[in-house]
Amino acid sequence: RAISGRAIVECTSLLCARLQCLAGADCVSNTTHAQCVCPVGFAGQQCRQGCSLGNHLCQSSATCCPSQASAGAYTCLCPLQRSGSFCNKTFSLTNSAFFGGSGFVEVSFRTVTSIRTLISFNISTSSSNGLIMYLPPPARLRDFFSIGIFNGRMEFQYDLGNGVSRISSVRSVNDGASHRIELTRERQLTMLRIDGLLEGQGCSPGGSTGLNTQSTLFIGGLNTGCDIQASSYRTLFSSRYTSGLVGCLRHVTVNGVPTHFGRALRGAAVSQCQ
Repeated sequence: RAISGRAIVECTSLLCARLQCLAGADCVSNTTHAQCVCPVGFAGQQCRQGCSLGNHLCQSSATCCPSQASAGAYTCLCPLQRSGSFCNKTFSLTNSAFFGGSGFVEVSFRTVTSIRTLISFNISTSSSNGLIMYLPPPARLRDFFSIGIFNGRMEFQYDLGNGVSRISSVRSVNDGASHRIELTRERQLTMLRIDGLLEGQGCSPGGSTGLNTQSTLFIGGLNTGCDIQASSYRTLFSSRYTSGLVGCLRHVTVNGVPTHFGRALRGAAVSQCQ
């Protein structure tokens, strides 16, 4: 109701002007407080930190992943033997590793002979679904194998070039206890043992007897990067597996070669078993 005036603005506008939100962020305020509403990929009081700006706090070659659930937030996908919110902590991996569903380790797959595959490991999990290992097919070929948990039971799928075979265990393994898994493929015949007992066996179709692949082996899950929807799982496994393993793997041996997780080719989002 003033008669006249000049250079006057709302108090809330002054609060936003002082805050100076960056990255095109909107400012919301009341009479006492102002806050920047950061766009996806940015965070911090003024939205300075963000994957897009490249000045995030992720350390040690970690991958910065914008959060899809909270605008402006991000998470750091830690490389092997790094942990913490910003991957600023170090730890050592040897013959065991814990996977939380989004982690993976990539190792060399050494084939002594194409007609034989020997895999063994100890697993502790309470999850009913998850990919444990995947050997992808080489270019222009169909040969592959995968090991996973489906409905709580161990499952081995493989293709020697003439069609997919699937072998499942009779009993479940997602009771949280440690179980010894042994897979033996000799030509077309594959046997699955759990804790020393035969749980399943089967033969692949057709006349092929060798696994023709020189790929690297993924353990614990796929390398999906920042894809939290994990579309790769749906594409490769028709939603049979929707994520990687949630659990601990110990004493992994592939074709007679023990796996040292700390010496893997690549990996991310892996921690120590408790």
